[in-house]
Amino acid sequence: MNTTEVVRLYNEICALQGVKKTLWEFNHMMIEVKKVIKSVVDNYSEKLSAIQEEITELRVTHCQKDGEGKAVVARRYQRDDDGKLTITEEQYVGLVRGEQPEFDSRFKELNDAVKQLGVAEAVYGDDSRLVEERLSEVKAVKRNKVPIDWNGLREEIFWDFIEENKKTTQE
Repeated sequence: MNTTEVVRLYNEICALQGVKKTLWEFNHMMIEVKKVIKSVVDNYSEKLSAIQEEITELRVTHCQKDGEGKAVVARRYQRDDDGKLTITEEQYVGLVRGEQPEFDSRFKELNDAVKQLGVAEAVYGDDSRLVEERLSEVKAVKRNKVPIDWNGLREEIFWDFIEENKKTTQE
């Protein structure tokens, strides 16, 4: 299980915890799974934030500046259903690929680092065991203990987890 899959599972658990009429057994399983993967998600989030901050700083450093030396930002607006203008996108001006080799190379390095964060094998905290090993210790629930009124995509993610858990436990 790579880090992106773990983060996706964590986000789905958070959403599922808001579903009404779930049975105790299912809620207990979600809590246990969430405990196992929380450190992976926190570590991923912290590293991702650090990289994103550096990307922003890099953009500000290399973008076009106004007369006062401040970064020039282009904003795109869109009207919502009520006719109110909202900012939909902000871009730093002057960051054309190929014009600043130093910016391009560092930006590529940082983007590659973000990709590597997501595909890295998910390891449980300081334990150095893979998340799958820890998840196999979580007792899976039977299908009849799961709430009926929820999103099909969430159900697919959870049944994948439960089936993998059963296979690992039986082996």
